[in-house]
Amino acid sequence: MRSGLSKRACVVIIMLAVALLAGCVGGGKSYVLTVQVLGSDQEPLEGASVVVGSVTKETDSEGKVVFAKVFGQVTIEVTAEDYLPASASVTVTKDHTETMILGQDTADVEAVMEAFQAEGFSLGDSEDEEFFDQLPRAFAYFTEPFLFSLTLESFVEEVEMAPLNLGQRIYMGESFSTEFFLFYEEGWDRWEYLDHVRGSLGEYEILVTFLFGFIDSSLDGFLQEVADGWRSDVSGDDSISSVEHTDLDTSLPVVTLSGSSATWRQVSSIESTTTTMDEEVLTGTYTLTVEVGLIKDVEWQIHEIHVHLLIDETLPDGLAPSFLGPK
Repeated sequence: MRSGLSKRACVVIIMLAVALLAGCVGGGKSYVLTVQVLGSDQEPLEGASVVVGSVTKETDSEGKVVFAKVFGQVTIEVTAEDYLPASASVTVTKDHTETMILGQDTADVEAVMEAFQAEGFSLGDSEDEEFFDQLPRAFAYFTEPFLFSLTLESFVEEVEMAPLNLGQRIYMGESFSTEFFLFYEEGWDRWEYLDHVRGSLGEYEILVTFLFGFIDSSLDGFLQEVADGWRSDVSGDDSISSVEHTDLDTSLPVVTLSGSSATWRQVSSIESTTTTMDEEVLTGTYTLTVEVGLIKDVEWQIHEIHVHLLIDETLPDGLAPSFLGPK
């Protein structure tokens, strides 16, 4: 009888010893877990929802939230408007700060731009009746007003004995009212309409060409025309053996978000190789960058369009580029 009691007493003592030992190594302790949430631009995200266990909190102006009495392995789940959700599993054995970087949820902006491009507007080639039907459909994607700008850059470098570097840069931009483009008188054909628009814009007439090219989604075609035009000019010289172009290369669009603003950017390029009669090999680059700014009220709309055309050529010494005329 006494022997049984002694055994039970030993078991109790051992269990107490284990509990005390666990307390000494931290089993009964808890720590502070700080979570900082950043956007893809590395800036703090205020108002992001952070869940640890059964507790949910929102980040402050520094993108931070603090959880007390945390110990062991926990899962952190973060959500924020216009960003993709993220989660992480961490083991907390001391005060710890975990940084979470959220990727942007660009699906809505991409959907707007894809829908716009998929419309297949034909403002340049359509019949009069179809042209005037498509105008309001096209400009329904734009805010009132919107900004359109165009930058043209041309650089020419001559080689061999007397190098000469030439360049020119032209920039123009204007804010337009969508109502301006939607005005036309009954009975006008599209040429009368275009004459009216161009005449009203004066020095900004060239912007209409590029704007309608953007609406038609045919600026890539324009880049091809520019490259082919330069090839034609250069090939007419006796010192040139051949001029070859690569196929048009158009990148996938890149979309970035910042609150209620977004940017959609796409780059197209063509590379050229010019071989002289002296077997000198020269290279050229034609690049078209289209950057579209969107803003969100109830839905995303196009607010700004920036078109940048870059022509960068290397020519044999003594061959004048076409915009300079003969030497």
